[in-house]
Amino acid sequence: MEAKEEGRPKQEQPKAEHAEEPPKTPPTEVSEEKTSPPANGGGKGGGGQQPSQEVPPRIPWYARFSLTDWITAIAAAVSALATVAIMIWAGLQWKEMDDAGKQTDRLICLYGQQVAQLSKQASDTHDLAVNAKLQADRTKAIADQAAPQARAARDAANAAQQALYLSNRANIISIQPQLRIADTRQVLIPFINTGHLAATDFSVEIYEITTNGINNTPPIEAHWTKIGKIKIDPATFGSDFVANIGLPGVVPEDLKNVKQAVVYAAAAVYLDGFPKTVAQHYLVCAHTFVNAKNHEISWIPCDPATIIPELKHAMKYPEHYEKQNR
Repeated sequence: MEAKEEGRPKQEQPKAEHAEEPPKTPPTEVSEEKTSPPANGGGKGGGGQQPSQEVPPRIPWYARFSLTDWITAIAAAVSALATVAIMIWAGLQWKEMDDAGKQTDRLICLYGQQVAQLSKQASDTHDLAVNAKLQADRTKAIADQAAPQARAARDAANAAQQALYLSNRANIISIQPQLRIADTRQVLIPFINTGHLAATDFSVEIYEITTNGINNTPPIEAHWTKIGKIKIDPATFGSDFVANIGLPGVVPEDLKNVKQAVVYAAAAVYLDGFPKTVAQHYLVCAHTFVNAKNHEISWIPCDPATIIPELKHAMKYPEHYEKQNR
């Protein structure tokens, strides 16, 4: 028996090898299958039965990868999904941008049409403005040409109206006064109306002073009087008005021998007969003059604008008023 056992090669029982389990992976059961001994006997004896051997267990496919492999695979999958998502998002963005670009193109086209329309309107407005300026220039030229004619016509009308007014209005003047020293000792001052309309509301103030004929100072006598309001018809009707003022300080012989002198002035106010016209004023002034040869007394005109203030000052106007008997 020992010889037989020595002559048969000694077989060692194979040890079951298990794969290293991945961490955190629960162990799985592996079914063991009995294997039948080989058909032919081993060794020279051939009569003995060979002991049964165990087949190593199968390892699942997911257990063949380590944790690092799984993490790498998951990361690759996530990256692939992210790439796909990014591509989809990029495609959507591109579509939106393309739509926006098309809309922008349409807006630009519309804006271009509006700009073209506005440009056309601006051009039309400019043309209208140019035409209006040309028309205004032509109108101004016509007006400039007509202006001298209009001025000439207006001046002619004003001149005709003024001539009509001057030839028809009431116009009061004073003619040569009369000196009465022999009897009444007064000055008679005639006023006549040379116009074609009656002078209404006529009134006159008369100032008189008798002075020393040698140097005219001091005054011997001075006074004033007032007459009005009366109506003076045109002189063509034979109507006039004679005002008078007394000479109480005159001595006839002294007046003829130039020892005395008489000065009078008058200020008249009246309406000229035309409606809406202002009151008219008339001033007159004269002083005595003696002819040395025949001692005749005449009147010499003087400046009433200068003499009247001097007479008023000399008589202390409004003192020395002489009331008229009219």
